Amino acid sequence: MMAVIDKEMKVIDEFNINDKMKLKLRIGFYGGSERIDIREYA
Repeated sequence: MMAVIDKEMKVIDEFNINDKMKLKLRIGFYGGSERIDIREYA
């Protein structure tokens, strides 16, 4: 998966529908105490 997360912790690259679950899992580990809003992508 090639989803890009910038310094402001926002997803700035589009990704495939099949990768959405992977993205959610990755953000769960990547985010830590930061809140990442991916509701518009989910």
